[in-house]
Formats: sequence, structure tokens, C-alpha cells
Amino acid sequence: MSDSGIYGYGVIDGQGEQPVLVGLQTIPSWWSLLTVARDCKKPTSESADTSDSGKSCQQASPILISGGTDDASAKNLTLYKITLRNLPFHTARLAGTHIVVWDVKVQAPWNVPNSDGFDVHGHDILIKNSIVANGDQDVALTSAETITHDVVIDGLRAYGKGGIALLDDGPGFSDIAIHDFAMTGALPSVVGTPFVTGELYAGLGVDQTGYNANLKSAVVRPSTLVTLYAMVQPTMSQTSQYMPGIYGSDPGLFAIGSPTLKGWVAFYDHGQLIGDASISGNGTIAKLSIAHITAGHHYFSAVYTDPKDARFYNQFNFGAVSIDARN
Repeated sequence: MSDSGIYGYGVIDGQGEQPVLVGLQTIPSWWSLLTVARDCKKPTSESADTSDSGKSCQQASPILISGGTDDASAKNLTLYKITLRNLPFHTARLAGTHIVVWDVKVQAPWNVPNSDGFDVHGHDILIKNSIVANGDQDVALTSAETITHDVVIDGLRAYGKGGIALLDDGPGFSDIAIHDFAMTGALPSVVGTPFVTGELYAGLGVDQTGYNANLKSAVVRPSTLVTLYAMVQPTMSQTSQYMPGIYGSDPGLFAIGSPTLKGWVAFYDHGQLIGDASISGNGTIAKLSIAHITAGHHYFSAVYTDPKDARFYNQFNFGAVSIDARN
């Protein structure tokens, strides 16, 4: 895998909590396999059949993003401004060189083990301005056949239990730099912390792809169609989940997800209200279209506010977009 990337904005939902069809049978969810793997018994030497020894005790759940392995490493791989939600197992395994993870959010309930954020092995790797809320390591640096080196983790916010872990199964690590890292612990201890982040961007015209999408500034002709997008992402999982017997609990642990946003987003041009829009897309995005933008400089901003959400979501700003409309 070389010269590849997944770029936002958008959400990849692994649906770890959803029922899974296996042949003609249905298992409750990918996450339920955690309990199966924990409770199964491996055949002993006295067992009548040891041909499948250990196989039934594995959590056979898929990795959400596999970006390189020790045998086939990736090169020039980028994950940018995406949200990875409800992962069945590990979120992203990234192995190789020149790997960038920038402004990525990982969301899983805090009581779901094996929900690693980023498992990283290689060199020349950057993890920047990302948020991980999960039930295991937020970032796991591994060392297999070769040394893992020249890794920078900067601006990481962790709402999990494992933090940044060094898992040494090989020659070790070198030149690992960690800056501006904050960790709160599991979800029950983060009351009072910001639950939401957001960003404003613009799309131009009808075909909003390529250079016409995800813009923070642009120069357009008057009467161009401009669509403003307020991208909303809770930092925490929005999925409530009960896990029996997890982490030695009796009978189990229940994680309460933060609710879907219910409010409206107000849009402004130079501080003057120009319209508002409800949040759709599972509580992730609000948009406002300006059919014929007028000539001149436009400084668009957006604000979310709704007192019904005050327990989880305070009023917050999405930033700004600058558009110059001229011939």
C-alpha cells in the first residue's frame, strides 16, 4: 500500500454493536465475541480433539483500517479529518514509513476492550491533533522485526484507559517524541470536559468534489452557489453498551453514550445572522446553501447552541470560512 489516504470530512462506522449474520445464524454483535473469547475453554492435552486448539478462543473480529503489515509495509499513507466509530476490534493498524494521522477521531464505548486507537509500527510517523475515546490503548507503538523510530505524537487527547503504550516484541524503539498529550481516564471521570468539537468549511457549485470541497477560503465569481457545512463531532462515543464480566466486573459494566445533538446551528456573515439549519447525519453535520453569493468579501461563521443539550454540549463555535466574490 503506497501513496494512499482517507480524507474527510466523514464518518466510518464499524457497527461493532450491530448483529452479525454468520451462515444461517446471528450472533448478537462483534463486541459480544469478547465474552465468547474470554469464556471459552482451550482443549487440554487430555482432550479428545486438539486439532483446533486455541482457535475457538480468538476474537474473530475485523480491523476497521489495515494500513500495512510487518510483511507488506505501507508508504505515504494519510488519514485526515475522519471519524472512526464503533470499531469491531482494533481501529487502525499502520505499519510502514511516512504515515500521517491528522485530526482523526476514534469513538468506542469505554467498556469495550481491544478497541485500540492506533497500532503503529515503522518510522517517520506523525499523529497530530487527534482524539481517541475507547476502552483500550489510545496509541500502541509496536516493535516487531525492525525498530520503530522517528515517531511524533502531538496534540493527542485521550478519553480511554490505556494511554500511549510501548509494546516491545522486537528490537525496540528510538526517537519517540510526545508533545501536548492529555488523558482523562475512562468516561465516568470526564464529567465537565468538552464533549464536542466542530469545524466550518465550504463547498462550491453543484459538483462539490476535488478542489471545490472542504474549503476554508476561496475566490469565486458573484452568483456562485456556496454551501456552508458545520461539521459536528462528539469527542465521546454516542453508543450505550453493556458488557458482562468485562475487566473483572460482576455482573458487568454499562457505558452510557453521549446523545445525538438536538439543536440548531446559526450561520453568520460578518456577525450578521444569515440563516440556521438543523443537524442531520446522525448528529454530525448542518449545512446552509447560499444560492447566489453577492460580490465582496464574506466572513462566514457558525455557532451551535441549545439549552436542552446543556448537560453534554455547551455552546461552541465552528470557526470561520473566508470567501471573496469578485469578477
